[in-house]
Amino acid sequence: MKSIVVPVNLEAAKRLDLGKELKDDLIEVVLEEHTFDLLFSIGWVLQVNNAAACNIDEYEDEHIEDQVALEKVIEVSELFSDQPQDIFAKISSLAKQAKERGTGLHFYF
Repeated sequence: MKSIVVPVNLEAAKRLDLGKELKDDLIEVVLEEHTFDLLFSIGWVLQVNNAAACNIDEYEDEHIEDQVALEKVIEVSELFSDQPQDIFAKISSLAKQAKERGTGLHFYF
């Protein structure tokens, strides 16, 4: 299962790091295979990796906690807002949540 998650607070983030998260610890978007593939095929992943200095990739887990990098995720996602899929709005919303909560954006691919 491929997903993007945001811990709801710092305690939830600590539990996530330990693999002991609780039921209500995460805001989560589960990606269907075609949506996951789209992130790569239209260049969203490449642009986020370059802008946020991260390494989102298939078969990798990545997290972004830096406030500036989270803002870059939001900016890149908004560049793709003309796409018919709403995944970019969801990712942007998750990054905003991570900023507001002082946690991070975690990619489990």
